[in-house]
Amino acid sequence: MPQLVPQDLSYLETAKQRLDFSHVVQASPERVFAVLADGASWPRWFVDFKRAEQTSPGPLGLGGTRHVWVGPLNLEERFIAWEPGRRFSFTMLTINLPLVTSLLEDWRLTPEGSGTRVDYAVRFDVPWWLRPFTKLLLLKFRPMFRKALPNLETYLRNNP
Repeated sequence: MPQLVPQDLSYLETAKQRLDFSHVVQASPERVFAVLADGASWPRWFVDFKRAEQTSPGPLGLGGTRHVWVGPLNLEERFIAWEPGRRFSFTMLTINLPLVTSLLEDWRLTPEGSGTRVDYAVRFDVPWWLRPFTKLLLLKFRPMFRKALPNLETYLRNNP
C-alpha cells in the first residue's frame, strides 16, 4: 500500500486542504471520547465506515495503530493525541488508493452547557497530479466528513 507522510498536530496549521466542522452534542466529553475510541461503533455513525482493527499491541492509545476500511479505502492510522474527554487525533500512515499524500483527523472536545462542543478538523494534501481535481475529491469526501457530527449526535442519543 502507498505510504503517506505521517503528520503531527502542527499539520493542522500547515496542510493545504482544510475542513472544519463544529457541533454541540448532548453527551459528556468522556462519553463522546468513549465512542470515538470504540472502533466497533464507527460503522453505526460515520458514513461509509466499514470496520476497524487494532494493529498495535496492548490497549489502544497514544502511538497505537489501527487499520480501517472506509468505502473503497483501507488505511492504517496512528494516534497522535489520546486525551480522554479532551482530544482524539490520528494521522494516516498508508492508503490503498493514492488520493492523498498526508491526512490527519483531529477531534477536540469541550464542555458546553449540558453537552460537549465537538470541533472536528480534517487536514490533507493531494499528490501533484491530483491537484487539478481537488474540487472533485471534496465533492465526494466533504459530505462524508460533514455528516459525522450530526450522525455522532444521533448515535449518542440512541445509545446512552
